Order: sequence, then C-alpha cells, then structure tokens
Amino acid sequence: MDVFFDISKSEQTIFWTANEDCFWSFLATRRDGKKLHLPTDQEAADFCIESDTLYYMRNRTNLPMAVHAYKKHNPDFWQKFMTE
Repeated sequence: MDVFFDISKSEQTIFWTANEDCFWSFLATRRDGKKLHLPTDQEAADFCIESDTLYYMRNRTNLPMAVHAYKKHNPDFWQKFMTE
C-alpha cells in the first residue's frame, strides 16, 4: 500500500485529468521508475467486472467482489443476484 500512497502524493498526479483507471494502468510509476504490475483481465475480473459480463462470468463458480455499471451492462444477468 505504501507504493500507492507514495504515487498518489507524487508529482505524477498534479496534471492528470483523465480517469484514475488510466492513470494507474498506464502512467503510474514507482520511485525506482518501474511500472506497476498489472493483473491479467481474468485476475481483474475476480475483483470487479464492468462490461463483457457474459465473457467474464462464464466458467466461474463465484461472483466478483464488485460490479460497476451493472444497470448499463447486462442488467438482466445481474438482477438474479440482487436482493430487496
């Protein structure tokens, strides 16, 4: 976590105007100049899914920790997991 804290407080973030996903995926570098390790798309889908729901949910036995924009991307699929 120290790496993320250091980067978020560094000069790298001063002029960044795009979304944070792009920053952390493509721009953020550690103090030693190395890029951060990025997960594979399947590893990332264990954490969260936004689009391509059916692709990422096929052959899975568990739900991801979170879902972004479920009302936008395949809401009928996600509805069966929602409770009142």
